Amino acid sequence: MRELDLVLDAWLEQRYDAATPEQRAAFCELLERPDPQILDYLTDRDQPDTEPLRALTDVLKRIHDHSNG
Repeated sequence: MRELDLVLDAWLEQRYDAATPEQRAAFCELLERPDPQILDYLTDRDQPDTEPLRALTDVLKRIHDHSNG
């Protein structure tokens, strides 16, 4: 899923250095999920089960929207 890779790479490039340890942990946790599930999070077909993941996917959705806008 090339588009998913672009969004995740953008977060790493733009946000990782300034991310809190909780945000970095959430990102690592997200990467353990299957790609289709991550895509469902980003397209609002599903919601992550923890607040840190929900917060992270909100940021990723904004990155995705910005790259498609």
